[in-house]
Amino acid sequence: MHIFTSHYYQQGRNDSALLLQQYEYRRTSVCLICLIPGQNEPQGRAGAYVTGQLLQWFRTLSLRKLDRSPENSLAALEEPLRALIRRTDGEMRSCGLTPEGKNTDLAGMLCAGEQFLLFSRGGQGIYLLNRSFGRGYVRNIGGEMRAAGARGLVLRQGSLQEEVGILFATESFCGQVKERELREGLYVEEVLTEPRAARHLWELGRQAEERGGRNMGAALMFAGQAVPDGYVGRKERENERAE
Repeated sequence: MHIFTSHYYQQGRNDSALLLQQYEYRRTSVCLICLIPGQNEPQGRAGAYVTGQLLQWFRTLSLRKLDRSPENSLAALEEPLRALIRRTDGEMRSCGLTPEGKNTDLAGMLCAGEQFLLFSRGGQGIYLLNRSFGRGYVRNIGGEMRAAGARGLVLRQGSLQEEVGILFATESFCGQVKERELREGLYVEEVLTEPRAARHLWELGRQAEERGGRNMGAALMFAGQAVPDGYVGRKERENERAE
């Protein structure tokens, strides 16, 4: 099974932050996604700082360990990830980027092969994409995680099945795109190659822009059957917003 990813990030002024990193190690896909919404410059700076810290942390991880024992490795990384986010929360409050008593909303996942560690805090959309009776199916698992953790950070570990996707999207994106359009535009049989996934996601993004959406970002992860044609062994996308 191969994990492939795509993203949409609104051009021009955008105070949301999107981090997407992906590596191939011995045919095991290892990726990190993090999406942080922002509506003004201080929130944009906070999002850039958090994604920057996550990027540094991700680059210290042992790909060999993640390849050899994905489930155990991700379980062992749950507390370090929680501690990293807790530390950045404190640092941003200390320098005035976030008010006392408030933390930055975020959503993302660390994935090694079919194993994943999902993390969320706040109101971002996290959608499970698969099929049901031959039709596209969308389920908002972000709402479920938010309900479980109120405003606190929630982490969930699990495993992916083939031809299942997860979409991370800012509220500004979700508010402009109907669930029916997500089902149809990101139907699993239509996006099972990376170029097609990118095209469909950007089409949804352009629709949202035409409807007035601002500060929008989204990242799509799919579990496919094989490495898409033309895929390179190592790829990475840096922070879309960086200070």
